[in-house]
Amino acid sequence: MDYLIQVLQALTCFPPQPGESIDDQWALTIYPYFLFISSLFLVATFVVYAILPEIRNMHGVTIMCHVASLAVMYMGMGIIQLCSYMPHGLCITMGQSDDDFHLKKKKIPKFVIVSLNFLTAVVTHFAFLSTFTWLNVMSFDIFWTFRYAIPLLYILLYCNSSSSRGVVII
Repeated sequence: MDYLIQVLQALTCFPPQPGESIDDQWALTIYPYFLFISSLFLVATFVVYAILPEIRNMHGVTIMCHVASLAVMYMGMGIIQLCSYMPHGLCITMGQSDDDFHLKKKKIPKFVIVSLNFLTAVVTHFAFLSTFTWLNVMSFDIFWTFRYAIPLLYILLYCNSSSSRGVVII
């Protein structure tokens, strides 16, 4: 069991490094708040796409899905990074500290907090996978939309070049 706790600590904790400056520590402390602000604007983008029916076509739906998964990903990353810098955050509840005073004081069982941390990690991981999957879907949608424009562009550029006036190859 101790080995499992050490592995979980290695995967979840963000302890301050010995070579970090005060500016680096300050930036890492406020970074999660900027993630929350970004997710707020991503949710606003989702709401705009959901309200306006003119932009709710196939490309609009893929953007909505991408923005929603990106917002969940940013919120999950913000929660994970914010909890690791709190006095009784993620690392302590995963077993880094032997002092369980904060858990006894609040009467919260340790398995509940560990389960919530695990759930946050799984949802964040799924949001990462979902975000990049929707990015691939959007890329294919853009390719599919402009697939006929690229050969036409080559033909126009070839016809307007100085060496091939009037010659069109189709």
